[in-house]
Amino acid sequence: MATVIVQGVFSVDSKERDRFVETSVDTMRSSRQEEGCLEYVIDADPLDPERAVLSERWEPMEPTPTPGTAEECAFGCRHKAGSPER
Repeated sequence: MATVIVQGVFSVDSKERDRFVETSVDTMRSSRQEEGCLEYVIDADPLDPERAVLSERWEPMEPTPTPGTAEECAFGCRHKAGSPER
């Protein structure tokens, strides 16, 4: 199994970006305490003043089966016969 990497982007008002990152510190601390968390960072994009970037790295995860024929993967998605359910 491979390390799980999650990337995200937040579009924020350029005047509020630094405050957004600063107010995310408690979330970063909390997430880093979760079992399997290797990295959780929200930081300002140095080239785009309206953008903050999320980077997460997690230890490998096994899918969690659910009752019945569907399975729920570690990312919260549900699969049945190889196709995502909505």
